[in-house]
Amino acid sequence: MAALALLPLRGHLQRLLDRALYGAARDPKVAVARLTGELAASRQQIVTAREEERSRLRRDLHDELGPTLAGLSMQLGDLREVVEDDPRTARDRLGHLESAARDALDGVRRVTRELRPPSLDELGLVGALADVAAHQGLALEVRADLGVAPLPPAVEVATYRIAAEALTNTARHADTDRACLELCRTRDELRLRVVDRGVGSGTRTPGVGIQSMRERAAELGGHVEIGDTEGGGTTVEARLPALAPVAPREPSP
Repeated sequence: MAALALLPLRGHLQRLLDRALYGAARDPKVAVARLTGELAASRQQIVTAREEERSRLRRDLHDELGPTLAGLSMQLGDLREVVEDDPRTARDRLGHLESAARDALDGVRRVTRELRPPSLDELGLVGALADVAAHQGLALEVRADLGVAPLPPAVEVATYRIAAEALTNTARHADTDRACLELCRTRDELRLRVVDRGVGSGTRTPGVGIQSMRERAAELGGHVEIGDTEGGGTTVEARLPALAPVAPREPSP
C-alpha cells in the first residue's frame, strides 16, 4: 500500500528530473506550444514574402506602366489637332508614341512572365524546362510520368521555378553540360529531381536561388533537399503536393 501511495510522488519527481536534464522539450504541452509557434512563424514569413511580391508587382504596374499609358492617352488626344495643322510634326509624334507603346508592351510582358512563365502554356511543364536547359547549353535527359490530370497552377509554377533554378545552377557551377530531370507524380505528390554529374556542391554557401527554391516549396507545404549525387555531382529533390488545397466549407446557415 505504501508503494502505491508513493507512485504519484515518483511520477512528479521523474517529471522534475526530466525537466532538469532535458529542459522543457520533454514536456508535451511545452513541445506542442513550441511547434505551434514555429509553424505560425513560418506561415507568417511565407505570407509576408507573398504580400511583398504582390506589392512589388503593384508598384511596377503603377509606377512604370501607369504613367506611360496615361501619357500615351494624352498625346493621342492632342494629336488630332496637330494632324490637320502640321502633318510633319504629327508623323514625328506618332514615331515617339509607337516607341512608348512598345516599351509599355515590354513592361506588361515582363510582369506577366513573373506571374506565370508563358512557356508553361506554350510548351507544357516538361517542354518549358527542356527549353530552359537548351538556353543554358545543357543536354537534358528527361524522365517524366505526370499522368493525364493537370497539375494545380501554383504547383506547376513552383515546379518550374525550382527546376529552372536547379538547371541554371548546374550550368553555372557544376562544370558539366549534362543533367537529368525526373518528374514523377503519384496520387497526392509530385516528386522532382534534377541530377548532374558535375563537381558537386562542396563547401559552396547556399545563395538566394537555393533559398528561393526552399521558400517556393514550403509555401505549398512541400520541401526541397540538396545534396551530393552518389558517384559525384549534385542532386536537387523537391516534393510538392500534387492536389489543389481544398477550400474550407462555408458554415451552414
